[in-house]
Amino acid sequence: TFSRDPSGGDFELAMECLEEMLRANMRQNATIVVNIATKYTEPIGADNMIALFEKFKCNDGLFFYLGVATTGSASLRTMMANLSIALLFLLPMLTMRHFAEESRNGTLELMMTAPVPLWSLILGKWASSVVLCALLLLGTGLFPAILAYFGEPDWGVVLTSYLGLLLCCMTFCSAGIFSSSLTDEPVAGGLLGVLFLLPFWIAGPAAEMVEAPLTRAVLREMALQTHIGAMSRGVIDTADLAWFLLLTGGFLFLTWRSVESRRWR
Repeated sequence: TFSRDPSGGDFELAMECLEEMLRANMRQNATIVVNIATKYTEPIGADNMIALFEKFKCNDGLFFYLGVATTGSASLRTMMANLSIALLFLLPMLTMRHFAEESRNGTLELMMTAPVPLWSLILGKWASSVVLCALLLLGTGLFPAILAYFGEPDWGVVLTSYLGLLLCCMTFCSAGIFSSSLTDEPVAGGLLGVLFLLPFWIAGPAAEMVEAPLTRAVLREMALQTHIGAMSRGVIDTADLAWFLLLTGGFLFLTWRSVESRRWR
């Protein structure tokens, strides 16, 4: 237990208590440490808390702490933005073996002769990756529970934030599967997937550096931050849904064309 109020000046004892809690049982005590950190950010110091989370590699706790500390409210907005960027780099690596490994092992031709439509094979691989991502997102359900216990979160905003992350997973997995279909080297396929998605991330900062109104508007519409940001604020716009669905469908269509072209090689 935390027996002293850190605002009283005993910062060293406070940090020792928090460190001991994480050392004893990080998974069980991380939620307590995070909420103590958010409540006493000013007296303890944000730099000290960030260093503590990094020391124990408690990345989820760090994301959550930074989100609450920067927004000043029970919000997952910053955490969701950070996770979406992390998924952009991770999911192409998750899907990089779907077709590249089949091609390298010489089993792609056998798979294509199976008595099932090619599109069903592609959708099956894509859906399995999306389901895995959804299960991984369930692992972050602890943080909304913390918000509910220590604050009064807007559940509509929480749900739309998770909807945005799920749409990110759908889009990023489809890009990864497409890049995997272009090569027989899984690592190369993963890197290609990241390269395909990077422009949608870079477009956001680039829009702020461009002065031409038309170019700025186009870059903002291309930017991932524009569409995931709206959902993290609780806004569901058909334009944002269409952006994710069109990209997902486009990458899946390109995957079908890429794999189909192998029949004639």
